Amino acid sequence: MGAELGPRFVLKGPVADARVVRTEAEARAVARRLAGTWGFPLIAQEFIEGEEFGIAAVANQGHQVVGAVVVRKEIRTLNGNTWGGSVVRDRGLEALASRFAETLGWVGPFELEVIRHPRRGAILIEVNPRFPGWIYLSAAAGANLPWAAVRLARGERVSALAARARTFYTRMAWDVTAPMDRMAALAVDGKVGGRVE
Repeated sequence: MGAELGPRFVLKGPVADARVVRTEAEARAVARRLAGTWGFPLIAQEFIEGEEFGIAAVANQGHQVVGAVVVRKEIRTLNGNTWGGSVVRDRGLEALASRFAETLGWVGPFELEVIRHPRRGAILIEVNPRFPGWIYLSAAAGANLPWAAVRLARGERVSALAARARTFYTRMAWDVTAPMDRMAALAVDGKVGGRVE
């Protein structure tokens, strides 16, 4: 098992994937796997117990947030990706997005990842200068952030957007089957004509 390294911590790949480790042996094995999959650098971060949230937002040229969608992350994959969650109205997390944009002079989309610790409160663990993979949820919740970003880029005025709480999303996968000659056409021509079943 290996020697304990102290409090648990999280090793993250540079693009995706996160694993909680406790021992030197675990840390070495996880680091090799992450580097082999995602490359370097790897990120080591304190493990924080609590409920995880994502905040997607868009700031205008005046560094004011025109829309923010807060998601409680409820379905996670083994490597830490979010596959399901629900929109919540959380004034504290919405205010965090506003403070972030104003303080840094931010313009455009961003994502904040936050863990709300039971005693320490909201702790910012990651900032991404882009929309998250779950951004389609913003439109479904009535606050279409990508469209707001396009309108702002065109120099148009965007009124404040408010997301509807209790809107849920989940990612899914489905199998697609086809004859091999159709798949060969995809490889050669870059497209498949006709219907795939």
